[in-house]
Amino acid sequence: MSLATIYQIYFDDSQLPMLEKEYIPYKNENCTVFFENAVMAELVDKKIVEAGEYFGVVSYKLRGKIGLLKKWKSLPNIANHSVSEFTPELFESELQKHKPDVMSFQRHIGHDTVSFADKFHPNFSKYFSEITQRIGYNWQPTYFKNVFYCNYFVAKSFWYEKFIDEMLVPAMNVMKNMPELHGNSGYPHKLPEHLQKKFGYEHYPYHPFLCERMFSYFAHIHNLNCLHF
Repeated sequence: MSLATIYQIYFDDSQLPMLEKEYIPYKNENCTVFFENAVMAELVDKKIVEAGEYFGVVSYKLRGKIGLLKKWKSLPNIANHSVSEFTPELFESELQKHKPDVMSFQRHIGHDTVSFADKFHPNFSKYFSEITQRIGYNWQPTYFKNVFYCNYFVAKSFWYEKFIDEMLVPAMNVMKNMPELHGNSGYPHKLPEHLQKKFGYEHYPYHPFLCERMFSYFAHIHNLNCLHF
């Protein structure tokens, strides 16, 4: 069994040079409003998560976004505060050395990621609260010591599967019946053209941003041992 099985999603062959050679490429040819979260659920459903001690699914933008977020001094909560230069070899070395429950590819300062999202996505915490309540959780505005953005993390396979099965998939099933989530999330970029045609609008919906903030909550309520690169 390998230490970590990490898939890296891309959408177009032009993005292949951006992928890490150590990670497994996955072409997301049927992108849904949940973006990589649907792929995470699909791979867990196929039991691929059990191939290694740790499992992760990241985007083709991994290395570039890690570097970009180091420069976001105006948004310290979202900025990447890591002082290490990312390479897959260094990342796995730290993972092997410390063996946490979960390890992030980035380092963020602690904060309430859900309430903070209201600054960018109107009604965000309202939607998050409704979704989590409907799947059996009582989310309240909470400071998270361990923060994860962009799904840039690996977790022990047990915890990754538990997160997908007990929180992410139930939440996505609820979100499928919330038409208001197709409204404009406020993300400052337009959808890629092929997704505009597929979804029927130009803006990014709420789904991926709500899903992205669920793992910080999951790690918090389960008191996971977290490490940040």
